[in-house]
Amino acid sequence: MSMRLTAMRLLLFLVPGLLWVSGAAYAQDTLELPEYTLPETGTVTASTFRFILAFLVVVAALYGFFYLMKKLSGQGNRAASSRYMTLLDTFTVRNNCTLYLVRAGERVILIGQSGNAMREIAEFAADELIELERKEPFTSYLDSWFKRKKER
Repeated sequence: MSMRLTAMRLLLFLVPGLLWVSGAAYAQDTLELPEYTLPETGTVTASTFRFILAFLVVVAALYGFFYLMKKLSGQGNRAASSRYMTLLDTFTVRNNCTLYLVRAGERVILIGQSGNAMREIAEFAADELIELERKEPFTSYLDSWFKRKKER
């Protein structure tokens, strides 16, 4: 046991000394750095323009990717219908919980989906359905901000 302790003490003294000696062998008297010149103001403007352009290209590519994925997954098709039923509306409550409003003949059925389970929540007549006012889309807000008239 004392031999181990002696070997550890020897390592504790030798390792820092070897590192100091190896560092001293590579030391230089003067430090030579390459000369650095500041870029011209025109170059900064061009690089800023390139950065903004590249950023917009990346944003457009991401938007296109998400749009394509939404279309391919079928979530973008809100007007699904068959011979006897029509999907009137969907509402996502949270990530794994969705409400569906389905018209079947003269009846309107509210269906809830959570995970792999679907359940009828309510059923009522079609004339009991009251359409809510739609909020103004964000694009119309931008149009009013930039004082552009939206053609309808």
